[in-house]
Amino acid sequence: MKLSDIGAVCRLAAMAMLFTASNRVVAEEFAIAGDADTFMVTGENNKSGNRLDILRSGTLKLSGAATDGVYLLKLNLNFTNDYVTAGKPVTLKVEFADTADCSTVRMTGHIRNAEGGGKIHFPEGVKLFVVGSVNRNSDDAISFTAFQGDVSFEDADGSVVFTNDVSLANLPKSCPYGIEDGSRIAIMGKEVLGDGDFTISSYDVELGASDSFAENATITVPDGKKLLVRPVLFTKDYNGTWGGGPGGFDNNVFLGGSGAHIDFLNNNNGVTGFTGEISGRGNVYLKGNGNITFKGKLSYEGALVAKKAKSYALNLE
Repeated sequence: MKLSDIGAVCRLAAMAMLFTASNRVVAEEFAIAGDADTFMVTGENNKSGNRLDILRSGTLKLSGAATDGVYLLKLNLNFTNDYVTAGKPVTLKVEFADTADCSTVRMTGHIRNAEGGGKIHFPEGVKLFVVGSVNRNSDDAISFTAFQGDVSFEDADGSVVFTNDVSLANLPKSCPYGIEDGSRIAIMGKEVLGDGDFTISSYDVELGASDSFAENATITVPDGKKLLVRPVLFTKDYNGTWGGGPGGFDNNVFLGGSGAHIDFLNNNNGVTGFTGEISGRGNVYLKGNGNITFKGKLSYEGALVAKKAKSYALNLE
């Protein structure tokens, strides 16, 4: 699916200092803490380092004009409260303060909803919620936009599209969704993309949980596509970090052409291994500066290449 084809009460909770390799960024944390509170998104607070904690149902009012019908939302949204923990629904309703001419909301910030039960609801006129990083990052980057929650629309034709780099803890339940061609999806929850055999479509898939696919499911990787297995954990502050991901991967993999490949990447964060069967035609790459234990059955036609791997062990059936 191509994007071109798809047609105040705020409380300053804390100040946090975030550090990057090259510069220091000041991040602000805000909150919707009372029933029916409204948080106004402005040019001053709509920044990628800022976070809005949503403790009760309330309103997210977007100020500023949309550009060509698209409103850019950079603020991180975090559903976290006792209501959600108790299984009570918490809904963040979106409204526009300055524009009625907006059909698309483009989200580059993260949506986290660790306890479950949180939902974003869009008003009439918004038909598309596009979630994902600004650009697709390099192959080894772990800067993904996290999505964990649910989305609904007043408009019956509303839908979600995931684009570029996205970390999926779940898929939306209350509306249709699509994944843009060429995107990279990191699966961070159990059986997010289905509970049976799965064929990667027009995007690459990365596994961040050992139960990303159903037990005994066969994963088909088409010609020109990639399945990447690496230990990645997404923290509360939405940063990708090494460690905490799959210690192993036991699904069978079918490679669908000479350009299909499965990559195992480990950077000194425990052993990443494989115990299933790889069949078909394609290549297997072992990457990183950590140890990789590779077990299972190889019946595929293609190469087994160690690229920068510190060491790896083969113990094949």
